[in-house]
Amino acid sequence: MAVDYPSQFRLAIQQGKKREVAKQFNNVEPLVGKMYTERFTDESPVIWDFDLIFPRFQAKLFDAWFKITADEGNEEVKMPIKTEGGLVTHTVRFFEIPQAREEGETWRYSCAVQASSI
Repeated sequence: MAVDYPSQFRLAIQQGKKREVAKQFNNVEPLVGKMYTERFTDESPVIWDFDLIFPRFQAKLFDAWFKITADEGNEEVKMPIKTEGGLVTHTVRFFEIPQAREEGETWRYSCAVQASSI
């Protein structure tokens, strides 16, 4: 069962966030005749790349939450993500352990998550 992304944590930053949707079809060019489109799946997972920015204290809390509650990315997470349709709660899975880097008094975690749909 998916765990909730803590409401006290900042959401994914709005600028610089990237979304990639997997392709559902393939264009086939036969030797003779017109090109046609062939669907090979009904599922199109969505991959989000983004940064989470926290002050030092929240960075410690996020790190503990990720390791314990999210089981280092093994648990699915219900995470609100701002899309062109507004703020939508997606059930996502982290691809890998978020990588942290210190920037002055804040910590920036680079993340990649996969959702089953937009």
